[in-house]
Amino acid sequence: MTGTGGGARRVTTRAEIHQIDDILYSRADSDGIIRTVNDAFARFSGYSAAQLAGQSHHVLRDPQTPGAIYDLLWRKLGTRQPTATYLCSRTRAGESYWVLAMVLPLEDGFISLHLPPRAEIFADVPGIYRESVAREDEDRTDPERNAITLRRLALARGFPGYDSFVACALAQEFAARGIMGTPAADLRGRALSAMTESLVLGMQGQVGLIRSFEGLQLIPNNMQIVASRLEPTGGPVSAIAENYRASSRGISCRLQAFVGHDEGLCELAARGLSHVLILLGAIRMLRDVGQEMSDAERGQLKATGPRLALAAQRAVGETIAASARVSRAGAEIRRHMLALDTIRVLGRVECCRMQEAGGLASTIDQLDVFHAEIRSRLETIVQLSEVIGAAMGEVEAMAIPG
Repeated sequence: MTGTGGGARRVTTRAEIHQIDDILYSRADSDGIIRTVNDAFARFSGYSAAQLAGQSHHVLRDPQTPGAIYDLLWRKLGTRQPTATYLCSRTRAGESYWVLAMVLPLEDGFISLHLPPRAEIFADVPGIYRESVAREDEDRTDPERNAITLRRLALARGFPGYDSFVACALAQEFAARGIMGTPAADLRGRALSAMTESLVLGMQGQVGLIRSFEGLQLIPNNMQIVASRLEPTGGPVSAIAENYRASSRGISCRLQAFVGHDEGLCELAARGLSHVLILLGAIRMLRDVGQEMSDAERGQLKATGPRLALAAQRAVGETIAASARVSRAGAEIRRHMLALDTIRVLGRVECCRMQEAGGLASTIDQLDVFHAEIRSRLETIVQLSEVIGAAMGEVEAMAIPG
């Protein structure tokens, strides 16, 4: 390939890309028109920096990335939120390459920082993207409504929502490169390592909690079926089953607000954590990128640093507050579970009173198992949210360099 410098320019192959630790930097205006890129960005893309200047970022778009992902990026930019996602880009020669893209809004556009994937969490991304692209092509689905792409990507890796997936991906990619320092030698590295571990365990616990509670919802029906064989209509077992159903529905509503969707408290905490990671990582990476840029661009980056540091401090505070809300909500659900425990005990007492308990005893045994699982998972989620909050407190206490 020939660049504007007159010499032959070799396009980096996919295998070589995945062995390089370069940071790909670009700055664009609010319409996505590229203003400048660093050497690594130009080398990966197969274009020269001069060829990319004035081009839309769309020139690098690869059809393997679903429209829903680009829609996410633009929506986040529209609300001036930093965001990150995996993208498949295309070189000038038509070769595909993958990156973890971090996008940070500026007053007059945005900065992009791209890292070739290193984390194990990336493994399912290409396959899910392919399926999503096929569905978009087949159904002509509006990408704005195709949030299922993001949801499936998260669930495939054991996360309840996309924000928790992104936070974990960022933490793993940064850890693979030592971007935040190492846990053994750096206080911030230790704090972020603790947050990452807690996030993974906590989000896996959320998925398990939802599944346990879904299983619990079937048991009142089983109790009423058993009751119909053991007692007249409206007997004590039927009343216990109905009370249990009503109480469990109330908890189910609280649980949905807690962990059940992308705006649940746990996902909001994960979103805050992802913002912190993007901003702190960007501050660190931009210092390195700036060393190779022109004086004018270095001046731009120097002016951007304090704004990113201020945004990071705000995001840390918001994440601490969100983690505290998760802890309070978890404690509230535990209190409501005590009421369900009381009803469960009444069912056990009634089972012992009846001479012919039929299948009631095994149904109550199932309740015992589900209640124990739910209590354990709730306790774990609350404890891990407290770990995240405490680790964020450590980060907050450190000066965030701009």
